[in-house]
Amino acid sequence: MNSVDAFASSLSDAELNALGLRLDGGMSLHSLLRTWERCARVVSSGPIMVQEYINCLDIRNAIERDIELLTGDLAFKVSSLVVILDDVFRAATVDDGGLDVAQYTEVDKERGAHWWWTRKPAQQLRGW
Repeated sequence: MNSVDAFASSLSDAELNALGLRLDGGMSLHSLLRTWERCARVVSSGPIMVQEYINCLDIRNAIERDIELLTGDLAFKVSSLVVILDDVFRAATVDDGGLDVAQYTEVDKERGAHWWWTRKPAQQLRGW
């Protein structure tokens, strides 16, 4: 069982329902968390294609937006899980001020406001 599924199994039905709701019709927070966990593991296990990496960063933005909508104990629980997943991501990346990522996509104010946009994979494909 992965970290996100183990986390989800510890939640109440009401909390699980909150993780499954998405007002804008996009991915549920539970799906976003599972995807971020997969991204962190892929980045830590070896090279990743640049577009996949950028998609991962956008997923992390969506998680941040959703966390801001949560309240109380669930917000704390989700934030605690995200810290663990972020640590895996940080360990597999290096901070270059966002220079590498900016070569492949626009890093606007919304994206650039977050620390994960300043990092690049420690292991990159040639011509990444």
